Amino acid sequence: MAIRKCPACLTTAPMGAVVAFTNDFVCAGCGQHLEVSEASRVLAAAIGIAAGYLAVSTAPPAYSTLGWAVPVLFGLLAYGCVSALILMASADLRLIPAPTQPSVAETPAAHGAHH
Repeated sequence: MAIRKCPACLTTAPMGAVVAFTNDFVCAGCGQHLEVSEASRVLAAAIGIAAGYLAVSTAPPAYSTLGWAVPVLFGLLAYGCVSALILMASADLRLIPAPTQPSVAETPAAHGAHH
């Protein structure tokens, strides 16, 4: 399937919706519920982990007490940014069934009714 295209109506989904709501979002064209496929998620996560590892390994050496936090911060930022960008560029969407709405239960009779 094409990148970020709804399988039902071929409307291109916005990048922000694809990244922010990967489990369930509604197509703007046809109203179908969509999610990002597992293959796209795994690809984005794997490339993000590789970018995080590269950022940690190339971080400057620690010279202070909190210097250990700099490579961790760089790795976390690299993972988050790169995985989101890859997901924006390669997301394959699929249809999912619409979630069921819980039925509204009728209110029980008032407690302590006067006799």
